[in-house]
Amino acid sequence: MQRVFLIPLVFIIFNLLPGCAVTKIPQSAEEFRKIHPVTISDKMGVFYVQREFNSVANNFRNMGPFCLRKKVRSVSGYLSNYNPTVIKTKNKVELELQHESIERLSDSLTKPKGGYYLLVADAFRMSKGRTKVNIYFTEAESGAVARVVKAWAKGAKSCPDLTKL
Repeated sequence: MQRVFLIPLVFIIFNLLPGCAVTKIPQSAEEFRKIHPVTISDKMGVFYVQREFNSVANNFRNMGPFCLRKKVRSVSGYLSNYNPTVIKTKNKVELELQHESIERLSDSLTKPKGGYYLLVADAFRMSKGRTKVNIYFTEAESGAVARVVKAWAKGAKSCPDLTKL
């Protein structure tokens, strides 16, 4: 099975199965957070970095669009659009990543503007020199991106290979 179809296919299957836990496609970052909760024991989901909040926020704001705002032809040959959004307030920065297939026939699912949510990362101002980060994602679809976002929180400047998602 081609990976490009994996995300929409998972949602289609979940919506067609009666009594399934996931009954609708998340239409916002908040709905995505509720479907993919994180726990403090999850090494990837919730963690703290010894960096100033503004440094983490700047890295999300710079690296997110630079690395993730792409039209990508996957190894299976399908063209996909990746749409990051970065929202910063005084004490929080949010990085959202959405995905939509450009060449795929439309499906019957109600997808949000910008595409299906793959990942949401929230960084919170804590004490001086310390920032808390929550990453909401599903390993199958966006684990590689989550690992890069975690590295961005720590100061890295590398980009994930979106052709392998």
